[in-house]
Amino acid sequence: MTASVTSGTPGKRDRLIAGARETIYRQGFEVTTIADIAEASDVPLGNVYYYFKSKDELAAAAIDSYAREAASGCCCSSSSTVPPGPA
Repeated sequence: MTASVTSGTPGKRDRLIAGARETIYRQGFEVTTIADIAEASDVPLGNVYYYFKSKDELAAAAIDSYAREAASGCCCSSSSTVPPGPA
């Protein structure tokens, strides 16, 4: 078993993906650096390249993460799109 499964805390790869999602959302892809993502993820900069070969590969993993959330329906519920009726 991996540490992320046994300890309940996300592993470095998952933290990097979450950090990339947040940082790219706030700053934009072109401005965001690997160092920005590593800092936001609380992962040493050198470790980023163990999990991802490039910023593009990390961004692709972040996009895939969004796609998986959207496909599973966890981003929004059907009830949130229906406005409340008159009281």
